[in-house]
Amino acid sequence: MNILWDFDGTLFDTYPAYTDILYTVLGEKMDKAAIYKELKVSFSHAIEYFHLTEEQRNEIKRMNKAIVVSEVRPFPGVEEILKATETNVIMTHKVKLPSVGVPFLPH
Repeated sequence: MNILWDFDGTLFDTYPAYTDILYTVLGEKMDKAAIYKELKVSFSHAIEYFHLTEEQRNEIKRMNKAIVVSEVRPFPGVEEILKATETNVIMTHKVKLPSVGVPFLPH
């Protein structure tokens, strides 16, 4: 079995980090649970839902680069699923995954 995976929100739980970023960008006035709910639809949905300005979007990009990769963890059971397949290909919409310190699971 060969599987193509998305990194953010599929293999690794990046939702808490993105929730914190949006919370900060929105001036700490939104409930984090509400932000999380919209992020679960999609990141682009949340951007549109909260009517973020271009300036706020640029701030998100800047803050995204500062995510501490050691705090981003795989979802439970990911390692076992990856081991059960012949080939795993990980894709992301990001230009470059942060590679230093990312706890990738070898296959």
